[in-house]
Amino acid sequence: MTLQDAGSKDEHYYFEIRIPKSTKPDAQLGSANELATCSFNETVLRGTLYTQMPKTFPTTAGSNETLDGSVYSPWPYAVMIKQVSGSGSGTPTCVDADLNDLGDFTVGNGGGNCECSYVNTGN
Repeated sequence: MTLQDAGSKDEHYYFEIRIPKSTKPDAQLGSANELATCSFNETVLRGTLYTQMPKTFPTTAGSNETLDGSVYSPWPYAVMIKQVSGSGSGTPTCVDADLNDLGDFTVGNGGGNCECSYVNTGN
């Protein structure tokens, strides 16, 4: 993570990593749809953790306990997390439970992206 815009009201930590994003399709892809998995291998995960900007949505009720039993405090400021997957040849790749290729499900190369976002601020 790198600190950006240090000293300003927009001061934030930023990170970006490439990850394979796997999904379970809703549509029938083969004889065992419930076991099919599609992967978007060029997904980029971007995170912005503000250090001054207040969040405008409340923290949801629930446990702040991790898998190892430790407890953490929620980040008190604004957060923006995005997963972005591009289109193009071989994206996504879809396989069945035995890792057999289920065919070509390429999303057109129209330059579009699929984006999922989480933010806790209206800014």
